[in-house]
Amino acid sequence: MNSKDLLDHQNLQSARLVMMCGLPGSGKSTLAGYIADSFQAELISSDRIRAKIFTSSHYANHGDNFYLGIKSKLYSVLFDEAQKYLKSGKKVVIDATNLDKQRDVLIERFSVFLQKNDILIIIVNTPKTVIADRLRRLKKSSSSEETYFEAWQRVYAYFEMHLADGLYYWPNNIGIKMLKVQNG
Repeated sequence: MNSKDLLDHQNLQSARLVMMCGLPGSGKSTLAGYIADSFQAELISSDRIRAKIFTSSHYANHGDNFYLGIKSKLYSVLFDEAQKYLKSGKKVVIDATNLDKQRDVLIERFSVFLQKNDILIIIVNTPKTVIADRLRRLKKSSSSEETYFEAWQRVYAYFEMHLADGLYYWPNNIGIKMLKVQNG
């Protein structure tokens, strides 16, 4: 399915909670914003939470220990914000990579007050070459030491490594509705 057909899809229309899932640079945030705007949903971004609470930029170079140390706190804040909106009757879009066990923990926590068929995971699949071409054209820098493209390469390699070693994994047969979007 492409992103243009997504808004008309029954599963997206009926979902109360939409969780984005995909690798860095895949277009999750752009698509999440589009979905949130189209459905007047609340958009909760892991990048914004990380920047606000942990003063960490999108592709900051803090290393594994830093991110592993903040991950459970980050997802706790993400859950609390989403829960507040969901309990008030609003639709919520969560913009995060959602490629590790924290995704499954979130689903279990949301399942306490949502039906599993109210939750939709959108898997954004974008070829690495397409992402690389897009990010090479960006003129901004992530820091004084590296370009945005170089920072993305570093972070993407981290995710590839953890997908290969099983620490990160794509959702599959978890009892939640899923849509796959081909981006690019």
